Amino acid sequence: MKPSLSKPIRCRRCQQCWTVDLARLGKPEQVLYRSHERLRLEVFRLVCPFCGNVEMLEVTFEEGRDA
Repeated sequence: MKPSLSKPIRCRRCQQCWTVDLARLGKPEQVLYRSHERLRLEVFRLVCPFCGNVEMLEVTFEEGRDA
């Protein structure tokens, strides 16, 4: 079993930090393709557990697949 891949997040509103387990994110809100870099980005909508602010997290396809 692979260890979970966590990513630290800092809320822009309240400046609190928390971590997100990339393996548990589920379906992305949006998928972006950057053709000049041949890069696939998955965008997830996260809600700060401290103040309720919405943050968007961009994860490269390789990061998400490793999780």
